[in-house]
Amino acid sequence: MKIHNCFKWSLFIVSLIFASGSNAQTSESSFTPAQQKQIENIIHHYIVNNPEILIEATNVLKSRQIDQANKMASDMARKNADQLLRNKQLPTLGNPNGKITMVEFFDYQCMHCRSMPKTLENLIKANPDLHIVFVDFPIFGPASVLAAKAGLAANKQGKFEALYVALMTTQQPLTEQNILNIAKKVGVNVDQLKKDMAAPSIDRLLKENYKIANAMQLIGTPEFIITRSDLTPASNAIVISIPGAVPQQALQDAINKI
Repeated sequence: MKIHNCFKWSLFIVSLIFASGSNAQTSESSFTPAQQKQIENIIHHYIVNNPEILIEATNVLKSRQIDQANKMASDMARKNADQLLRNKQLPTLGNPNGKITMVEFFDYQCMHCRSMPKTLENLIKANPDLHIVFVDFPIFGPASVLAAKAGLAANKQGKFEALYVALMTTQQPLTEQNILNIAKKVGVNVDQLKKDMAAPSIDRLLKENYKIANAMQLIGTPEFIITRSDLTPASNAIVISIPGAVPQQALQDAINKI
């Protein structure tokens, strides 16, 4: 018997063992120790001589995990539609009345997030019906939290975009003093900024962001959610979740699909 066929046959036997559920132990005991050893040797021999199946299995598992994570993110986005799509405290760019909304979970210190501002600018230019909502998810430590608070405080002055781009493109470390200096350079009232950064409302908003991100089981940034702006928990509108810094065309394809 060819080794490939032996392997397929042994897998078939093993699948029957596991498929039997509560009878698995009884089925396994029907093999003699010599037969069990022979099956193990056949499988081991096949894997050693065909290691590519391990890569294939790993890729399949990874794909399933990604699909599951994306489904979880999409389901939770639908459940939290009001908080993500229509929360007036969250900074936005693009058309505020656009029929399509793209939400970005981001961190100012995330290298992948820092590559996205130009892409988002291009998407806004190419899609006049696009509304982008920015959800701070500061996961890289205290400096990220400081930058998030500064961005949210600048939003109160109508200066979010200017500070967001400046913080994302600076080569300086995001210390408190550097953040304030950058804010001053882009026209932000720094005295008011410091007061607003300390406001309890900003702390509450960040806690709400964390809560939603954790419920969506996000493990990194950026994460994009793209859907109709009028999405509700009961709506059957498409919700697309895209993790990571992806090419502009990938986001455009999702927008087109919506």
